[in-house]
Amino acid sequence: GGMASYAVDGVFGLLWLQLFLTTLIGNLRAGFQGELKKHIMKFWTWVEWLSMIGGMMVIVGWLLSLMILAAIKEAAMKLAMNRPTAIDLWEFVSDDQASQYQNFAQTLHTESSRLATLLMFYRAFLNWYTLLLICRFFRVFEAQPRLAIVTNTIKQSLPDVGHFFIVLLAVWFSFAVAGMFLFGHRLLEFSTVSLAMHYSGMMILGGWDYELLAEEHPETAFLWMAAFITLLFLIMMNMALAI
Repeated sequence: GGMASYAVDGVFGLLWLQLFLTTLIGNLRAGFQGELKKHIMKFWTWVEWLSMIGGMMVIVGWLLSLMILAAIKEAAMKLAMNRPTAIDLWEFVSDDQASQYQNFAQTLHTESSRLATLLMFYRAFLNWYTLLLICRFFRVFEAQPRLAIVTNTIKQSLPDVGHFFIVLLAVWFSFAVAGMFLFGHRLLEFSTVSLAMHYSGMMILGGWDYELLAEEHPETAFLWMAAFITLLFLIMMNMALAI
């Protein structure tokens, strides 16, 4: 319902205001104590600032969408009021009416396109902002010793995970390029490097169609597939579990 949506929006606004004030007071306190530089270098300080800035962008995006939606409603009403009616035999009574109708129709299409573009980027931003907020949960977990075990484990494993992903990306990219040369001339999934990376990534997770890959050159496809499964699916994934 409408009231429920407004209530959720109000709660989000209050939580963002609390985050803004907490972050601001924390930075001012560090500045007065002469520890501002040390405070800025902390990881959680950056998480707080990014969360605050991201929340502000969420609010701004929401307000922009409401403004564009209001413009769309206004253009639609004007378009409906200036369209030909049955009394006029569905014809424009003057060139001025026809010109206004075309202008309102153009405005309606323009604003609708703006709203569609805004919502596309807005949804993508909300996705990454929600993932950013996961970091704040980890900070809360540090206050409880048993929950802190998880966050401390992640911290200690970050260097190994970073080096692992460098090797993983190199091997993954190599197989994707090789697959593009081998299958790209007949399969859309391997027609470009980006699509080959996407499909081979899905293969790492266990989703593939071997019959489709082996349709033209089964021997070569088998060798490529066997090497892919051995290196990426068995060795690399088990190394990730070991880390």
